[in-house]
Parts: sequence; structure tokens; C-alpha cells
Amino acid sequence: MRLILLSILFFHGAVAWSGAIAEARRHTDGHPILKIETWKGALANPIEERIGSAPENVLDYMKWANVVDGFKTVPRGEEFSEDFAALVRQTLMKFPKDLRAKLNATVAGIFG
Repeated sequence: MRLILLSILFFHGAVAWSGAIAEARRHTDGHPILKIETWKGALANPIEERIGSAPENVLDYMKWANVVDGFKTVPRGEEFSEDFAALVRQTLMKFPKDLRAKLNATVAGIFG
């Protein structure tokens, strides 16, 4: 009897978890941050101006992606200190010009 009860509880938990994953996939599939239109404004600025706290839409996507991937952590944005942001900017400026051009075209931002 205990084995049957444990099996039922395990099955119920597995069904609930698969439902949570399905719900999370509905949120991640086609999420706005996966569309280039979302980033057109940011990509118009140089990469060294795209340093800061993660936008809410990025945190939302990461929250649901963590559920899909089985992670229990909930992402939160952090502000970089101005000293750290300045260090990142200085470091980016030391990258070869070709690499910076590639970053400018493909990286939406450096988020904390």
C-alpha cells in the first residue's frame, strides 16, 4: 500500500512539474527578447554604452528559461558600480577593432 501511495505521489509531482515546464515553454517560445526588433534601439549604440542592469524583459525570459532547464534560481538584475562599468568600457576599448565591430553588431548588452 505504501509503495502504491508513493508511486501516486511521485506521478502527481511529475505531472505537475511537466505542466510547469509546458507553461514555461509557452513563455519562452517566441519571447520578445528573441526578436531582433526588441534590440534595434540598443544595437544603434556602441557596445560600451550598453552596460548596466538587465532589462525586465531579459529577467522575465531568464526566469522561464530556468524553469525549462530545471534551475530553481530566479534571476535578478544588479546595477554595476560605476567603477566596474568603467573597467568594462576600458577593457572593451582594448579589444581589436574587428572584434568590437562584431560585438557592436551582435551583443545586445552586458547586463548585471
